[in-house]
Amino acid sequence: MTELEYILTHYLGEPNEVLGEGESEWNCPQCGHEKFHTMPLKKPFKHRAKCWKCDFRGDVFDMLKEFHPEENFGDRKARLAKFREEFKASQFQAQFATPYNSGDRGVASHSNESMALAAIITSLLRGMDAGVVSEVTFETHSLEDHDHESASHHSTHRTERK
Repeated sequence: MTELEYILTHYLGEPNEVLGEGESEWNCPQCGHEKFHTMPLKKPFKHRAKCWKCDFRGDVFDMLKEFHPEENFGDRKARLAKFREEFKASQFQAQFATPYNSGDRGVASHSNESMALAAIITSLLRGMDAGVVSEVTFETHSLEDHDHESASHHSTHRTERK
């Protein structure tokens, strides 16, 4: 999910269809047509959305202007900063939300303690700059790899006991 998809999901609900690579479809907020979609994400261009029927289009700032016409640019900028913080936190939590099937090759499932730790770390990361978040993400991946090795070793040890 991209930042734009995250914001549109907040205002328009779950997409009608997710096509991948940053492209999803909703009903248009202006005309209601079902083919309002985020265009495929292509760097270095801004990620944008467009309606096939009424030609309403724009980036995240344009969408916030559509949903909050009473706000000035500064207010929308502050709102976007809050959304970006929430989006980063949701992406960080998503890394821990992929449970392992305990039936697959003896790999243990995530414990409640790991999920609680992920929630605590996520709340601590709110307000930190992207460089710090990257360093913490790298460190948690290292710990996660260590946990997988321990789980595999533990599973092998149990198998040898039988």
